[in-house]
Amino acid sequence: MKKNLFLILGGVVLFLFIVITAFMWYRIFYNPPQGGNSVSVLQIQLDKNDGVINQTNAVPIEEENIATVMPYNFSVTNTSSNDGIYKILLEEPAVSDDPAYQSQNQLSRSQLGYQLILNNQVIKTGMLSDINNNILDERSIAANAVNNYQLRVFISSNAFNTAWQNKFYHYKVNIQTEEN
Repeated sequence: MKKNLFLILGGVVLFLFIVITAFMWYRIFYNPPQGGNSVSVLQIQLDKNDGVINQTNAVPIEEENIATVMPYNFSVTNTSSNDGIYKILLEEPAVSDDPAYQSQNQLSRSQLGYQLILNNQVIKTGMLSDINNNILDERSIAANAVNNYQLRVFISSNAFNTAWQNKFYHYKVNIQTEEN
């Protein structure tokens, strides 16, 4: 009788050991726990599908008239329950083979100023040539928050090189997300 009781008790313990081990194996390798180092989900909404801005026929303006420049609008939305980190980059994409867009007709960054507005507050103003590594802004965004941006790029009246006639500028807003 005692042998049968030990045999049944041993079978139950062995069965529980197998079930618990299988559950832990599944949980660790096939369905890892959420939280900790998970990546936030950031949605980016740009004015145009490709994010490329091409402006021509611009004239130099004074700093007090920056508000007259048509802004480029975009937003970053965090739909996750975790905070997120992102960088806003201002890049110069390759110009097409069209002869009207040759590099000698393109304005240099030293001729261009910019103003970056976040949620209706001016956060940065300066010359494009002062931007390091193409990074306009880098910040954290809270869970379920939205950051609305406006970017104005213009020919600065303070530019040293005043040869701006019949030239253009062409840039692209790109947003990189990072792990939090």
